[in-house]
Amino acid sequence: MPLLVSRALLGAVAGASLLAACGGGGGNAVSPPAPASSANATLAVAARANVAGNVVDGVVGISGALVRIGATFAGGTIGGVLASATSAADGSFALAVPLTTSLPALPPPIQPPAPYPQVPTPPPGTAATLFVQIDAPGYAALHRIVYLPAGAVAAGALALARPTADELAALAQLNADRARFGSAASSLAFDADLVLTARFVANTMATGGFYAHLYPGTSEAVNVQYCAWPGFCGRYVSGPAENEDTGVASLLQAEADYVAEGPGGGHFAAIVDPRNLWVGFGEAFGGLCPDHVSRLCSYFTEEFALASP
Repeated sequence: MPLLVSRALLGAVAGASLLAACGGGGGNAVSPPAPASSANATLAVAARANVAGNVVDGVVGISGALVRIGATFAGGTIGGVLASATSAADGSFALAVPLTTSLPALPPPIQPPAPYPQVPTPPPGTAATLFVQIDAPGYAALHRIVYLPAGAVAAGALALARPTADELAALAQLNADRARFGSAASSLAFDADLVLTARFVANTMATGGFYAHLYPGTSEAVNVQYCAWPGFCGRYVSGPAENEDTGVASLLQAEADYVAEGPGGGHFAAIVDPRNLWVGFGEAFGGLCPDHVSRLCSYFTEEFALASP
């Protein structure tokens, strides 16, 4: 049977760099705040941020990825582009971002409990709060908020995810369900952070032999460790953020379980919420069952990110 988690239960973990968000522990699919537009610009700085990093698939660089930094994320696609670059054969990129636009200060994410580090918003030295989007053929795009200081910025490794055939089928079915129940105007797209987070959650449950949003015996959400602010999956607002299911054979069957709840069900609400922009799916087969005896259990996850609170 499916499980639903509220974003209000979860927190965010600070990333290793100003652009880093996912890549190490459990992450929660979280929602971004309503992105402000460049029309609300409040700061003009005659300086540049020289951003350098690597676009990767695991540890392998991705050639030809388009990296863009801009001032809006209207409809889930970056706008007001201030700088762009294409990654080299080894996945590396460099771009100079004019710091002429800064969004109004965003409200801080819900702070996680100790021992997680507290998340400064924005970090000291920030000259502009902008957005980054990275696209590469065959991959889920990456969307993040970025705090830029003047001068050199080490973005680190920015991971993309190549959706599987099962994940592509699940996205098509989810969008068909959204259309059927009135959210046709807002079909969802993949987000790399959410894809990687959803996969992590499903695999963690399969490895640990539990079926829950929290690690057994704790108040710690499985996905909160994987995705950290400033990823869009690292900000929490009220509303459903994660659907989980087991006892079924596929992501498509899990989706059918959520839809079967109908209006009023939390899983159903997550699927049809018109505010959602991005989603990620995860699945793990032949995992350890909650009885810690059988290894015939499969686990399925959907992670969502909102465009507005």
